[in-house]
Amino acid sequence: MEIHVDVNLERFLSHSEEENTPNYHRQIKYTIEPFAEYCRENDRTLPIETEEDLYTSADHIEEFFQEYPDSPKLSSTRLSHIRTFLDFFKEDFSFRGRSQIDDLKDMMKIGNFQTEEDEEKENVEKRLSDDEIEQACQEGTEFQELVVRILFDTGCRKQEVAALKPKDIDFDHNEVPAAVKIERAYDGADGVKVTKTEAGERTVELSSRAAELMQKYIDENEIGQDEFIFELKDWKIYRAVKHAFTQAQVRVENGEKTNVTPHWMRHNRNTRIKEEHGPVVAQKYIGHGNVDMTDHYTQFDPDEVQGLIAGEGN
Repeated sequence: MEIHVDVNLERFLSHSEEENTPNYHRQIKYTIEPFAEYCRENDRTLPIETEEDLYTSADHIEEFFQEYPDSPKLSSTRLSHIRTFLDFFKEDFSFRGRSQIDDLKDMMKIGNFQTEEDEEKENVEKRLSDDEIEQACQEGTEFQELVVRILFDTGCRKQEVAALKPKDIDFDHNEVPAAVKIERAYDGADGVKVTKTEAGERTVELSSRAAELMQKYIDENEIGQDEFIFELKDWKIYRAVKHAFTQAQVRVENGEKTNVTPHWMRHNRNTRIKEEHGPVVAQKYIGHGNVDMTDHYTQFDPDEVQGLIAGEGN
C-alpha cells in the first residue's frame, strides 16, 4: 500500500478548492505543489504497508522540508497541510489502509521533525564509531555482518540493497574490492522501481571484507546473475541491523533493543564523506536527489568509481 503523490495532485487540489476558503486553499497549494514536485523528481511514493514503511514515508516528508530547494519552511502549519493531504486519500483504502494513514498523520507533528538547528545534535547522537560498527559485525551472524557492512560501506537505502542482483556487482574492479551499480529499489507492493533520477543511479563501493562476504553469500546460495540477492525482503535487512547491534549492546536503552536502524548506516556514511570530501561528493555517493549545485550533477557519470572507502573494513 502506498500513496502516489504526484499522480494524485490535481485531484487533491480540486477537492481542496471546493472544500476550503480561497486563502486557505492557496496556503495548502503552496505546501503540496512543491511536495508533489519533490516526489516526482526523486521517484518518491509514501508507503504505508508496515510500521517501517510509515517511518520511510515520514523520512521522505522530512527530507522534502529540509533539503528540497523549493520547499516552504517547516512549521506546524505546513505539517497540518500534509495531514490534510493524507486525510484526502483515506477513501482510497480499506480499513487497514485508513488506519495506517491515521498513524502517519499522527507522526506529522513539529516535535517529530528535525530542524536545521538540530542537525549538529543528530550528527553527534547518530554518529557510530568504528568500534561500534565492528562490535555489531563481530557479535552478529555472518549474514548480519554482511548486511551491516553493505549498508555502512555503500550508504544505500535498505530498499536499494533489497533489489541488488549479482550482475550489479563487479568483483574484478581494478580500483576497489567491489564496485556496485545502484539502479533500482524495492518499492513495496509494486515490486521494483528503476531509478529515474541522475542522482539515484550511481556506483558505490564495498570494502574488502564486505566484498568477501558478498561473494561467499552469492556462491553458497547459488544465486543467479539476474536474481535478487536479498529476495526483495527489505524487512530482513532491517531486522539484521537491529539484531546485530542489539546483540552487541550498541546504543541499547533499558536493556532492550538498539536504537540503530539501517538509516543510521546511511547517515554515518554521508557524514563521513561530507567531512572528508565535501557535500557534493557525499550527495553523489549516497544518491541524494536534491542538490543546490545542479551543474555538478549535469556532468556526473553514474558509472564513476570514486575510491572513497577501498581501505576500510579490511
